[in-house]
Amino acid sequence: RDIIFSEHIQLVHLNVNIYRDLFCAIAAQKAGVTCISHLRSNNDIKLSNNFLKFVNKHINVFIANSNATKEHWTSLGIYEGNTRVIYNAIHLSDVASIDIYTTLSIPKHFKRIIGCVASMSPRKGHKFLLEGFSELNRRSNDYCLVLIGDGPMKEELILKTQLLKLDNSVFFAG
Repeated sequence: RDIIFSEHIQLVHLNVNIYRDLFCAIAAQKAGVTCISHLRSNNDIKLSNNFLKFVNKHINVFIANSNATKEHWTSLGIYEGNTRVIYNAIHLSDVASIDIYTTLSIPKHFKRIIGCVASMSPRKGHKFLLEGFSELNRRSNDYCLVLIGDGPMKEELILKTQLLKLDNSVFFAG
């Protein structure tokens, strides 16, 4: 609260973790400034009634990055009337084109590239993706899978790729 006053802050933005950022919501409430909370994940957490009363009263707007995220958080008790969907976006003009075959050393015989961009954590379902891709790979050698991201399951996913004999058609891009 003291920093909000001394720096003349007029807006507090809570980024992703509503529990971790609760102290900032309290400071914003005590300082009487606008507070918004960005909801990007669908974590399965239990929100207490007292917590919900406070955040629903003192966070002015919740911003969800998709309708699914909005529905998830409202099912947990976040007030739907204060929740808006604003999709994550980038301008295509800000993204340089790359030759993915060259950049990732993907052999040209792969006619189709399937990509997954996600943190390598259990809730993202990479194991299921690899199992499904394994079935596709048995039917056709035209496809490769590019996994973009990192996380605690990376080594386990590399091992699963080897066990499924997908070493030559799955690429870990980091």
